[in-house]
Amino acid sequence: MELKRNVAVASKTRLVDSVGAAQAVLGFTAELRDKVILSFNTQGRVSEYQLRYRVGFRVTDPKGGQVYLPTSEILLTRDMAYSDAQVLAKEAEEALLYRDMQSDMVQQILRRLVAAKPVPTQTD
Repeated sequence: MELKRNVAVASKTRLVDSVGAAQAVLGFTAELRDKVILSFNTQGRVSEYQLRYRVGFRVTDPKGGQVYLPTSEILLTRDMAYSDAQVLAKEAEEALLYRDMQSDMVQQILRRLVAAKPVPTQTD
């Protein structure tokens, strides 16, 4: 939703609901959220996590024959200190960090869309 809103506001691009009416189609190939332990404290409890947000996408013509932006992947990470004594606060912080990464992701995708041009097809 945020991407749709930003594309409509930031450019002269007209969004359509039907693939047949589109000149280009943005398709997502992957979206993954992950949380990895970075460190433990002296008692063996988690003291730091790394949050990861990965998105894969590509832009083609409606039939998929002409590629404007080949399959690309963006990976964003945020490190987060953790404490068992503040579980609810840390859950809220994690949700906030994921929202922040999603906003960053939208901006990165927009920048790539602006720069997208047809990729020449290889002829033998």
